[in-house]
Amino acid sequence: MAYTQVQKDNALAKFVEGKALTDISTQLGIPLKTLYNWRKKYEWDSRIRVGNIEIAITVEQEIYKLLQKMIETESIGDPAQVDKLSKLTKVLERINPSRQVYNSLYRFLDGITDYVNRTREPELTKVWQKHLRAIGEHLRQVFAPKES
Repeated sequence: MAYTQVQKDNALAKFVEGKALTDISTQLGIPLKTLYNWRKKYEWDSRIRVGNIEIAITVEQEIYKLLQKMIETESIGDPAQVDKLSKLTKVLERINPSRQVYNSLYRFLDGITDYVNRTREPELTKVWQKHLRAIGEHLRQVFAPKES
């Protein structure tokens, strides 16, 4: 079956946004094999690297907004908020963010730490300190740019 350039562009746009090829196939009704062929033929992977910075900045802004909201509403422990944060983090995982985004995640952790310290709530401080090192190590393993 012949596909229009619009269909190909839509598929590429979804790929650059970080959607999985299986999801794109389901959403657009294009066979998975066709998407894999386009990915190779049109070098989609090289395009995603270019789009990553824009996507990473957008996701970074969403994480910042969510964290600010969590701090303002004191809902840091709310499972729904944590789930949103987790989903945004997974998007960053998929696009292999730049050092800038990696550093931004650490700035967010610093912001949360400052908030926790300002609350002067011993139980919150204890829990945060207990998990902070593990969170930092996880971020380092997932997001740290790989040394050449």
